[in-house]
Amino acid sequence: MHWHGGMLLQLSYTSRATRPMTPEELVTLAAEAARKNRVRGITGVMLCDAGAFIQILEGEAADVEALFARIQRDPRHAQITLLQRTQVKQRSFPHWPMGLLELSAKDRNLPGVRQLLESRDVGPPAPEGTPPPSPPSRQR
Repeated sequence: MHWHGGMLLQLSYTSRATRPMTPEELVTLAAEAARKNRVRGITGVMLCDAGAFIQILEGEAADVEALFARIQRDPRHAQITLLQRTQVKQRSFPHWPMGLLELSAKDRNLPGVRQLLESRDVGPPAPEGTPPPSPPSRQR
């Protein structure tokens, strides 16, 4: 990995898969990402749950920003929402060029996880042909 120490960028986002992915496809996706990230000095983790993704990327700012820009253009992702972009002194996932974690039913109910999935509307993809959800109404 080619990072030089100093401040690093940690970026997290949520997205939805544009089509269902098999477990094998997810493993292949994570392996390809790990191979590319290793060269770029990027580490992180991807959590997935029935087509919903939460990903944390960390590394030199220019490398992380370039990767996030590519992800935003990737036709496999939809509804991309940036959660945070923070400078950090050390990596949270120093040994994971791209870890892959699938959420179990128990994981979905951990404090904070359910709220994050619900608040970002990153649940399972809607059936094909379903119109997008209306924005929540705000009562005063």
